[in-house]
Amino acid sequence: MIDSILLPELYLPSRDNAHWYESGIDSLEYCYDREHFLSFPYKVEYCFNSRGFRDAEWPNDFSNVIWCLGDSFTTGIGSPIEHTWPYVLQCSTGRRTINVSLDGASNNWIARTGVAILKQFPAADMVVQWSFLHRRELELEPILESKFRDFYNVVRDLTWPDCNSLKDFEKLPEHIKTEILNVHNWRSIVYGDETINHHIQSTVDEDIINTQQCIAQLPTHVVHTAIPNWAPRGTNLNCNNIILTQQFDFARDKFHYDIQTSNALVDKIITALALNGGQMLPRK
Repeated sequence: MIDSILLPELYLPSRDNAHWYESGIDSLEYCYDREHFLSFPYKVEYCFNSRGFRDAEWPNDFSNVIWCLGDSFTTGIGSPIEHTWPYVLQCSTGRRTINVSLDGASNNWIARTGVAILKQFPAADMVVQWSFLHRRELELEPILESKFRDFYNVVRDLTWPDCNSLKDFEKLPEHIKTEILNVHNWRSIVYGDETINHHIQSTVDEDIINTQQCIAQLPTHVVHTAIPNWAPRGTNLNCNNIILTQQFDFARDKFHYDIQTSNALVDKIITALALNGGQMLPRK
């Protein structure tokens, strides 16, 4: 289990120390072009750290890192890790990047993750790559309620009363609450991969408002980018500070981008970080 003090919500249990050779649409069965998949010239594998992110283990010193947030384009689906934009950014600046990304992530999850990180490290450099506008999620409360019910039914003693909600939890005898918290380690946290299947149907106008609200949660020193084709053609979000990503190549799945696009994106990110006061080394 991860450190219970430092950003415990940044944890993907289903990927904890996992090692995969395919992921999602980066597979022969689900890719967009089988011929492209089979002829892709680079080896692709997915190695996840103890928090479940496709990255090395987190360092002990966070004083000179760049936090990189996003969805599957930031994870680098279909590409070697060396071709992902956070990895290219790390090599280009000489600074450690921390890749906190999740396939299918909603913009709400990305914003919430950024807020959590900056609450702990207010002055940290951060680059966000926003996902599709329609990537939204249900309110967290019903997800948390369902998670608690499942948890309680697993750990409960036969002598314990029924408890179907967190409100009922407050009515339990103190010795039961103490056991649930201290012995069974219940935490009111919804992890990223517990929200992934909770995307909702919405209108474009609702998606625009939601995205604007997500962006507005982060301070002005954050660098904002967006995935290719993140908004329907002609959409105006009135967010002129977002770096739009032009796709120059394709990853193995023939949907996500690869090293050429990452290189072009990183050039723009380095410029934006420097303008925002980040301490940059020359691009190597």
